[in-house]
Amino acid sequence: MGLKKGDIIQKLNDSTVKLPSDIKIGLFGKSPGDNVQLRVLRKRLLLNDQEMDFAFDLGG
Repeated sequence: MGLKKGDIIQKLNDSTVKLPSDIKIGLFGKSPGDNVQLRVLRKRLLLNDQEMDFAFDLGG
């Protein structure tokens, strides 16, 4: 399981994401190999929406 098309990024590390530029700002100064944590909202058609947390290392 991973990110899917349509997932809405709500947080990057501990910062709230409201605009696409918030992601760019949150990644500024990060290097390949740094760990990033995301909280996303996954909209589901027949079920309740689901908040999901992901952690990954940035690639280079």
